[in-house]
Amino acid sequence: MFKIADLQKFWHEIKFTTRVEKDEEREFKLDLRFKRVSADDFTRIFGGQTTMIDALEEVVDDWSGPTDADDKPLPCTTANRLALFSVAGMATTALQQYHKALNELKLKN
Repeated sequence: MFKIADLQKFWHEIKFTTRVEKDEEREFKLDLRFKRVSADDFTRIFGGQTTMIDALEEVVDDWSGPTDADDKPLPCTTANRLALFSVAGMATTALQQYHKALNELKLKN
């Protein structure tokens, strides 16, 4: 059975490295739940008039992995998404992974 609703959202692991101290880089991993959008919405969102952070706000609706200073899970709120995607390189990495994941739909015989 093929349910279109099953294709509307998908989880994708994001890995990125950032400098946390003067001489220390650290790799981080998190899972983002992305929304697949219609062709018209895709053009509107990614057609060049939207910032990367605004585009991610449109296509990310949940996550697993981000924590606060006490290692408690952070809810996926607008303010927390803004904080995450404002980390240098994070918005670019997340958008690249979104596009990559969309292109990984495969047909199986």
